[in-house]
Amino acid sequence: MLLIKVLVKTGKPSVTRDGARIIVTTTKERKNNRANFDVIKQISIFMGVPLDRIKIVQGFSSKNKTISISESRDDRI
Repeated sequence: MLLIKVLVKTGKPSVTRDGARIIVTTTKERKNNRANFDVIKQISIFMGVPLDRIKIVQGFSSKNKTISISESRDDRI
């Protein structure tokens, strides 16, 4: 399992790397977890990992998040 730190910003959708941290920019609202789902979706595309292997483990309602990426489906908690 890989843990990554993510900073979420508002603006034109993009994913960039800043050292060990990933910066994800989204236009989605925080309402109904739309922004969180967009963050997971963008990281999935950026890292080339299926959606079902990515999970927010800390910072659900914060702009600073910790995300886990499991190596296989069996690793998900």
